[in-house]
Parts: sequence; C-alpha cells; structure tokens
Amino acid sequence: MAEITIHVKTSIIADPETGDKIEVMKITDFCRCVNKTNQQVSNLMIYGNSERKLRFIEIAGKKFIPLSEVTEFPFSVSGRSDSYYHIKDRE
Repeated sequence: MAEITIHVKTSIIADPETGDKIEVMKITDFCRCVNKTNQQVSNLMIYGNSERKLRFIEIAGKKFIPLSEVTEFPFSVSGRSDSYYHIKDRE
C-alpha cells in the first residue's frame, strides 16, 4: 500500500467545555485526510457508527474537528459493523 502525505491548515482554539487549547481542522480538510465525503463525515458527526460519534466543536455556526480525531476515531469497515480501523499517525 502506498503512503500518502496530506498537508492541512489547522487552527488552535479554546475548547468551549474545558477551556483547554486544542488543534482543530475544517471538515473539508478532515475529509481529505480520511478519504471520506462531506456527507459521510456529517453523518458520522450526527449519527456516529456503532462505536461512537465523531467529535466536533461548533463556533459561530462553523464546525471544526479536533486534529486528534484523525487517528483516534474508530472507522467501521464497509458492510461490517463489528470491524473497525484507525488511520495511522505519522509525525
């Protein structure tokens, strides 16, 4: 399998619940990182999969996804609700 490097612009914002600073990205950048469509990511944010919902932060009507969700979210294998995979982090 080939390795792909994707450069995305991230921002640091204060978490509305805890006040901690976290690194976030736009939904379109998250889609590029995980190879999902905007609709698929929106469904993961609203409905989730059988494991959990995709975390996001909404500020002034705009939704942002924490950078950590790229590697921490358990994506389900297509057609199999009991099999999951994670995107590998490479720093």
